[in-house]
Amino acid sequence: MLNFFINALLVITWTAKKLCLLLFIILIFGFFSQGFENASNYVFIQKIEAIDNVVMTYTRQYTPTEYNHQDISRYVALGISLTFFFIFGWLFDKISAQKAYFYSKAESARLRKMVQENTQIPDPATGQIDPAAEANRKKLLKDFDALDTRIEQMGSAKKQDRKNLLKDFVTLKKQLEAMGRDLAFLSIDVVDSTGMKEGEDVYVVSNDFIEYRNFVETRINANSCIKSTWTPDGLMACFGNLEDAVNAAQIILNELPTFNANKGMKRDFLLRCGINVGHVFFDDTLPLEQISDRAIDIAGHMQKHAEPNTIFIAKQIIKPVDMMKGFNKTDMHVDGLDAYRWDPTAKDEESSN
Repeated sequence: MLNFFINALLVITWTAKKLCLLLFIILIFGFFSQGFENASNYVFIQKIEAIDNVVMTYTRQYTPTEYNHQDISRYVALGISLTFFFIFGWLFDKISAQKAYFYSKAESARLRKMVQENTQIPDPATGQIDPAAEANRKKLLKDFDALDTRIEQMGSAKKQDRKNLLKDFVTLKKQLEAMGRDLAFLSIDVVDSTGMKEGEDVYVVSNDFIEYRNFVETRINANSCIKSTWTPDGLMACFGNLEDAVNAAQIILNELPTFNANKGMKRDFLLRCGINVGHVFFDDTLPLEQISDRAIDIAGHMQKHAEPNTIFIAKQIIKPVDMMKGFNKTDMHVDGLDAYRWDPTAKDEESSN
């Protein structure tokens, strides 16, 4: 609402400024047009003179226009139009400064939050946080501190200084956005994996779970998985787009009955899947388990709420009709998002809801 109001004021002041300049030009031209021979034969001069006459009439009606018994109405009209030209120009500049201030402040807060949420998780093997990644994150936060100080000066800064501030802000924003990527995350977990192993031969269990990992990794890698991590029977996989993540999960669930038919344990593998997307600060050098972001957390939460052998995903993510095919509405809300459900036997009965 505030952004709409500011934009409306900018349009009004910019238009008023240009109209004042146009009026000033018309008054100048109206003064000189009186000396042109046969000026009334030209349509555009007639229109200019008509506007000029209206302006002069109102000027004489509402302002003092005689000085030492001389008519100075034209000079008064020129002075008024020029004065309002500068006033509206000043207002336009001030409103532009406030818009730049609010925009920069909001974007700075949004990007800072993304950097803060991208905390580094210690490596499970060493218990250490990657020093280079953490140092880079801390440097970015310091850059934001310095930038926020400069943003506070933006509202009162001169036009050229404000341009320099915006230039610095855009440069830092580009650096941050270059680090971030729009990614999709697939979380898969085996339902009651501990219970499955009870009473089973340890070698059969070990072989079945090794085969299960190979089965899943083959399918996710075939769908352009960027990187993945196991914890220990649960999987978190990262994809470059939502379609690859959905395809991988659907293929795994569709082919799961065939896998179960060839396993050694008595109980079947039942899987819960959750998918989410988000713009994540992504470091290719870091293992996936060392990257923390809300987008990843929501994928895990979707998986925890999913029913056996189903995929849970937010309606807001699969909103395009082609992506919603086969996904049906549920009564579940996960992290404030409406959860939609897919399973290999579901009919597309509610996907249009």
